[in-house]
Amino acid sequence: MGENTVLQKKSHNYGLDLLRLYAGFTVVKMHFGGEFLEGLWAVPIFALLSFYLASACICGDDNSRKLKRLWRLTWPHLAWTAAYMVVFNLIYIIFGDESYRAGIRDLLVQLFFGGSEKLNRPMWYLVDIIILTAVWMVIALIIKKRSLRIAAALGIMVIAFVMEYSGLNLWIFARLVTEYRWTCGRLVELMPYACVGILIAEFNLAELVKRHAKVSIPALLAADVILWLASGLEIFCMPQGFCYSGIYFLLRALVVTGIFYALPIGEILNKVPGCDRVEAMFKKLGALSLGVYCIHYGIGTVLTSICGEPIGKGYFYRAVAIYLISLLMVWLISLIPNDLIKKSVI
Repeated sequence: MGENTVLQKKSHNYGLDLLRLYAGFTVVKMHFGGEFLEGLWAVPIFALLSFYLASACICGDDNSRKLKRLWRLTWPHLAWTAAYMVVFNLIYIIFGDESYRAGIRDLLVQLFFGGSEKLNRPMWYLVDIIILTAVWMVIALIIKKRSLRIAAALGIMVIAFVMEYSGLNLWIFARLVTEYRWTCGRLVELMPYACVGILIAEFNLAELVKRHAKVSIPALLAADVILWLASGLEIFCMPQGFCYSGIYFLLRALVVTGIFYALPIGEILNKVPGCDRVEAMFKKLGALSLGVYCIHYGIGTVLTSICGEPIGKGYFYRAVAIYLISLLMVWLISLIPNDLIKKSVI
């Protein structure tokens, strides 16, 4: 038991917990804090992490693990779709607010595209992650040789970037109605993040960065400053698309994720009195990021209906309130002694 505990502590990265918390808050700020551009960084980071952390499962030979992974992603989507459908319609029935009324079409759009304007619009992300995970599992099933799998990842990245920079992705999907276009267009834009996550795992690059943190952290910080200064260059200009196109977001997501991954937070926590409790808290809060993402849009919508639109700094305070309420709500949900309910938020 002691050996397993030590191994678990070594394998767990508390920097990623901190990154998830930060990224989760920027998502809330993007939707309700009036800071759209800052929140755009969260999705690339979440996508990159999703495929890096699950790469052993996605590219492995254990089909039962693959099915569990797909269910692990699909269940929160199904659960929260049902929750939003029930809660929003109850609000409509009780208070008579038509904006909360959702019908069968809204339910079907939410289930298949995650972008119903009447329900939980940010869930397009989870739908795209589910699709890309399934696609990569099929690729790994067909392509067993590691070198060919790496070539496939590079090939998919090239195809995605060609579609983005040529305008083909925008031309194909911009003509769709709003509830479909974002999910479909962003599916192409998330492909490079999925592929890079897989490649990082294939070459064990994250552990290399962590092992040489004294060199990698300053180097990555310098790279982040350079990218920020060079953001106006034509090569880094984001091609027209659905918010996540181009190489610039990918490079910044890589750099920021690398910095947080390399941070020696575990070593710092070990020096804190009662470190076991602090570590457990970090793990718990980091794990709740999925639940916060799923619930925050509903919390924000209801809170705005009650309090109205804020003014000035009120946007930031509203985002903080929504984030903290969302965190509290998913933490309370995670305490319910039912595995299905727990898995909808963790």
